[in-house]
Amino acid sequence: MNANTTQSKVKKKTSSFSRKQVAKQHSQKNEEKISPSRAIISVRPDKGQSLKEATKRLKESGRPQRVLQVPQKDMDKAVAAMKKAGITGTVKNLKGSKRKYVGATAVKLNLSKSSK
Repeated sequence: MNANTTQSKVKKKTSSFSRKQVAKQHSQKNEEKISPSRAIISVRPDKGQSLKEATKRLKESGRPQRVLQVPQKDMDKAVAAMKKAGITGTVKNLKGSKRKYVGATAVKLNLSKSSK
């Protein structure tokens, strides 16, 4: 019995360590999720991440569905950044409870104003 309890303690220690590592990797990779049809990029401008760089990554992803996740207070800035970059897609808050769509007409209107 003593050997079994030692084994279970060792298992618990290694499993909790690996969970911490996985959680750390997940938080680092949580910034960008790309599937065959959708690109989701999470940005926190207050932590020094740039909306301009994020919109550039969205545009270069080539995916038909583009989602930019930002804190709720930065949603309007993110919509403006997507319009300026000429990208159609969705801007969501980090929780996912609110969303704004940046459509093709809004992008075309913004581009036509800037070209004049």
